[in-house]
Amino acid sequence: EISACLVGSEMCIRDRFGGYRQIATHFTGHLASWGFVVASTDHLERGIAEQTLDLVGDGLFDESNSRPDASIDDVRNTIDLLATLNIEGPLAGTMDLERLAISGHSAGAFAAVQASDAEPGLIDGWISISGGTREGIELTQPGLVIIGELDAVVPAERSYELFATSGGPRALLNVQGAGHNSFTDPCRGITDLGGLGALIALLGEEQVARAEDGCTPGSTQPEIAQAVVNHVAIAWLYNLFGLALTGNPLSTDIIAAIAPLADFQPE
Repeated sequence: EISACLVGSEMCIRDRFGGYRQIATHFTGHLASWGFVVASTDHLERGIAEQTLDLVGDGLFDESNSRPDASIDDVRNTIDLLATLNIEGPLAGTMDLERLAISGHSAGAFAAVQASDAEPGLIDGWISISGGTREGIELTQPGLVIIGELDAVVPAERSYELFATSGGPRALLNVQGAGHNSFTDPCRGITDLGGLGALIALLGEEQVARAEDGCTPGSTQPEIAQAVVNHVAIAWLYNLFGLALTGNPLSTDIIAAIAPLADFQPE
């Protein structure tokens, strides 16, 4: 879901599409494989049920999440739950909640940015994948901005605005030939199908174009885009938390050997 708000007014136009928490298991699974405890949160106001009935943002399945700050509340509730799980149950004692980072893709990226702005004392760093910012956001923590060069849903300039206006140390990765959904699990299936043209009659041209953005022949292969995101994110998180890594995994030569780069700016 992308929200476009007119600065200086109360008008907000909301495109009616969303996501679900398993949409990037390549990313969450990779983080977990490197020793991080990963929590993936569903934002129900734009989840599968509301998407299916074309009711994104109406709050049919979760009225409490129809508020503008719902995403921040979701993050706070998740952090509270992690604190509880760190005391009792199979995850007890596995987490250091003094070292906490947040990431997201698209609207999830903006949720991560919003939460980081709202809770600088809880969140140590943020990763925005295909996301932007808005007036009034004042980020002080370190951040990593990840961009698909050809993203037509959240154009690259919106991510560059986030990068330019963030107050903390920051890094940027712009993957050449990648689009909005290059960083999601369904992209391989969409690419194999040659796009989603068969669904135009059902979903409309605009919605299909959004879904297949970055996942059509000629785009950077999703496995390549995802591999470089996974690599950079792990190296960046290890640096953020002062964890030891061998060599310099964020050198431009190493990153460029994984995927074609439109831009790469390490911290």
